[in-house]
Amino acid sequence: MSATLNSIALDVVSQYNVAGKNLVNAYRLGTQRLATQLGERYSAMVQSRSLPMVDASVRNSLVTAQQQFSGLIVAGVTRASEQADVAIDRLTEGTAQGLKSLGTVGQRVEAMVGTPVVDTMTKLNLPAAQLSLQIAGSVAEGTKRLVNRVAPVQEAVIVEAEAPVKSAAKRAKA
Repeated sequence: MSATLNSIALDVVSQYNVAGKNLVNAYRLGTQRLATQLGERYSAMVQSRSLPMVDASVRNSLVTAQQQFSGLIVAGVTRASEQADVAIDRLTEGTAQGLKSLGTVGQRVEAMVGTPVVDTMTKLNLPAAQLSLQIAGSVAEGTKRLVNRVAPVQEAVIVEAEAPVKSAAKRAKA
């Protein structure tokens, strides 16, 4: 039965991995969207006739400089978000490995103290584990909605969990 708690814990970690990656993705897409919108507005303002003593070559130079600056900002945010994704993956892998190690320790403890004791402890902790999994699932769903709100669906890459929350909750009830 302690294997159920371990699998729920792994699913919780997976859900928070999804949430973290979606937040990073929302930040990256939001920055790109903002840079694009600001660039369009800046270009429209510079190209308008409201700047009487500025000729076409200066206008083009101003627009080009703004595009280069925006490109640097977006590239920096993209690099930072890629590094954040790698860090999230490493943290998730390390946590998952730790939980798997705890699972093997739990099997040894079960062998020493007996299955009834471990089963009782598992039953006592199962509701908290299920609640944690539901909270993690809600957080992951919220970050998916955030990504959809920040960027159009065709641009957004929403990270999905490998193990659905509902299946882990069903396993836990069994």
